[in-house]
Amino acid sequence: MPKRNSVLKCSTPIQGDDAYVVIRQPTYGEMRAMVRENADSITNGVQVNKVEQNMELMINVVKKYVIQWNWVYEDGTPMPFPASKPEVVEELTSAEIKQICDLIYDEDAIKKNVIT
Repeated sequence: MPKRNSVLKCSTPIQGDDAYVVIRQPTYGEMRAMVRENADSITNGVQVNKVEQNMELMINVVKKYVIQWNWVYEDGTPMPFPASKPEVVEELTSAEIKQICDLIYDEDAIKKNVIT
């Protein structure tokens, strides 16, 4: 019987061997709306370069679609979930943000890292 798997637990090697994130896959409509909102809120009469727009979009995606994780800071202290403390996203490295975004956008990354 078919089953829609919109919530996935995926390994995240960037944080170590046992690291994982639980993400909710956005619908196509949600992604289109987020891209539109991001463009409108950033541009809003101000010239902003594409790199900055893309970075803002990635940060918003992480804040909205990461449900849970077991990530830690360098000292081993657990990081709060973005849903409970959105500003934690500002503390992530660019590689960590990219890995999460790949798990949301890239079907091959999902297949490679999904934990069943």
